[in-house]
Amino acid sequence: MKIKITPSSILIIITLGIILLIGFIILFSIWIKSLDTFWAVFVFCFVIIASFAYDLRNKKLQSNKNNQFLDNAKKILGYYSLEFDEFYHLYFDNSKNFFLENKKLLEENDNFDLKKLKPIEILYLFLHSRKLVNVTDWKGEENDFEIETFIETFTKNINWKNTTTFRNANNKGLKDSNFVPDLLKVIDKDLSNINYRLVFLDLTGMLMYTHV
Repeated sequence: MKIKITPSSILIIITLGIILLIGFIILFSIWIKSLDTFWAVFVFCFVIIASFAYDLRNKKLQSNKNNQFLDNAKKILGYYSLEFDEFYHLYFDNSKNFFLENKKLLEENDNFDLKKLKPIEILYLFLHSRKLVNVTDWKGEENDFEIETFIETFTKNINWKNTTTFRNANNKGLKDSNFVPDLLKVIDKDLSNINYRLVFLDLTGMLMYTHV
């Protein structure tokens, strides 16, 4: 993966440059007042090297984490894994083309910080572009049975036994905040009978789900 120069990385470089400049000014002042500057230089250099090492370590860990996420996402997506791999790397390798090719999609999802998308957000955008994901508010469905209707666009051969029982037991009165999570659990149970499962994406308080 290519290193992407972002405004934040430029800011970090400028900040480190200012720190170095201030450090050299301080050392120069010390040099004037005292000939014994070895330890001052040593401590200063140690702090700078440690800062760079810490930054590189964090970038390495984040890179490993992102690669692991990409591998897991591709396993889940199956048939769409190659398309997602191209979509994912296009953002990091050529963001300009990514924005041009997905202009309408990004306009529909302007709640994200498009210049600093997280891997899970890129996954959501891909799923959204292929109509493979649905959004449900924690407060409940806009229309009854909308979740089952969404899933049945992919497969009709489903026995909604557990889901129907759950809905019948919860069709009166106000539904609490546990209704949707509990509903999704029983839907997932019905799907498991035909070797399908729900995959949940929790993004900034919104619950998105797709099926695999």
